[in-house]
Amino acid sequence: MNPHTARCDGHLPVAVLLCAHLGDANGGLDLRAVREGLETAVPSVHVRLLDDACRQPNRVGAAVRASGAATLVLGLCRRGYAAAELHAELRKAGLDPLGVEVVDLGAYAVRVHSREEATRKARVLLAAAAARARTFAGARPENLKPLLPKAVSRRALLSLSLLEYQAVAAVAVERCHAEDGCRECLGACPYQALSLEDGEIRLDKSRCTSCGSCVTACPHEATDLPGWTAAQVEAYVGALLGAPPAELAPRAVLVVCRHGAAALQALAGTGASYPVQWLPMEVPSLGMVPPAWLLAFLHLGAAGVGVVSCTQGCGATSVTRIEGRVDFCRDVLRHAGGHPERVVLLPEEPSALLRALWTTAVEVLQVPPLVQAPPAATATGDPFAHRSRARVLVALGERLGAPSLAIDHLASPFGLVQVGAGCTLCGGCAAACGPGALRLEGDGEAALTFDPALCTACGRCIAACPEPDTLALHRRTDLPLLSRGREALVRGRYGRCVACGGPIAPQPMLERVARLLAGEPPRTLQVVTRYCSSCRGLAQ
Repeated sequence: MNPHTARCDGHLPVAVLLCAHLGDANGGLDLRAVREGLETAVPSVHVRLLDDACRQPNRVGAAVRASGAATLVLGLCRRGYAAAELHAELRKAGLDPLGVEVVDLGAYAVRVHSREEATRKARVLLAAAAARARTFAGARPENLKPLLPKAVSRRALLSLSLLEYQAVAAVAVERCHAEDGCRECLGACPYQALSLEDGEIRLDKSRCTSCGSCVTACPHEATDLPGWTAAQVEAYVGALLGAPPAELAPRAVLVVCRHGAAALQALAGTGASYPVQWLPMEVPSLGMVPPAWLLAFLHLGAAGVGVVSCTQGCGATSVTRIEGRVDFCRDVLRHAGGHPERVVLLPEEPSALLRALWTTAVEVLQVPPLVQAPPAATATGDPFAHRSRARVLVALGERLGAPSLAIDHLASPFGLVQVGAGCTLCGGCAAACGPGALRLEGDGEAALTFDPALCTACGRCIAACPEPDTLALHRRTDLPLLSRGREALVRGRYGRCVACGGPIAPQPMLERVARLLAGEPPRTLQVVTRYCSSCRGLAQ
């Protein structure tokens, strides 16, 4: 049996390799407690210590080959490892470099907490990384972007380990609805890396920064980025909030992008400390974090959520988006009586961030979490999938005792379409609705139906409607409507051909045509409104 596909007790085996220097840096970790705690609490995880793992990638490759593990978590004392050399060693060991989890235990635990606290936090962070690594389903060639490293060591040059690999988004054409008018990913990408060519969405890898904005924007989940599937995010957050030890409670999620992580590293470099309950979740960029994620953290048991702002790497568009999304979440909590301070945007400047981490901790960690025990996995079903946005908000509203919550907000992830009396059931809005929220259905009776859970408030339906002032779109999150699902907005029977009995068009459309043709000869009006397209030639 291939050791990399073997399973232990039904779980994919994971190797956790820890840099041995973690045990002696500024007091360090109790590495024995970390190893024993992980191997006891997490099935099929095997922990090994490596001397100088941060600087000797060849040792990592040898350890992986010896372990027979299917995937890998690296716990390092610093971030500046040689990625090209590491990727080469991992490929030799039969692992996909994009599926390997690297945890900066130096910045996130060792240098900011006491030995006991750092050891507890390291166990949780490693358990979360192992959970995400275990759900890695592999990367396609389209997800790979080879890069030349900024600096090449002599060892890498002699071993020809010159390339490192960056994960980029890829579009699964079979799930993409570009041909149906969906353009959500195009509008979400701040770098114009996506384009529409010959009816398909194409990605320019040279422009892609792996920000992930297109991944969470796609209503059909046709865009993927290795490391950030809904299943991987759910596995990571579930372990982050639920893994032992129980003493590390209550817990708060600290969302940081790559540049926000640098702010936490800067804090670690000063020797500053902040509450150990802040558990970091590094995301590719803030632009990929939808409001449903922030609220899902609370729904899964987090006492609070902090988002470290970023004005350097994520771009002005992403900053504006996350500011609005945080404000939307706070508005939801405010209207539902659930303490709006549970979701907060934190400054990125290190000293201001440090003060905010302490201040927010006092406000949030003293209040019991909204959820004392995480809900069953089936309660919301894939809480980080786009299709689960509505279920997460409805479930949270019920937990807060506010199932009738309805708010208007510019950053609402949902839209609400209203139809006036001028609708002719032409179906133009439904044809333009890429997410599929609007549909023209029915045979004997035409019905324009709407599912608010699918609406992204893109506005393409408004542009497509030929009747002025007939459609209205509001950025509104209405929990009762989200709960009910798809409903008919307008109904109308079909006019029938007097020759064959087949459908011609919805009656409101025929009445509209009759008004437009009021000045034409009566015979023209009769042919158009009483005969189907197949029989009109016979009627003339």
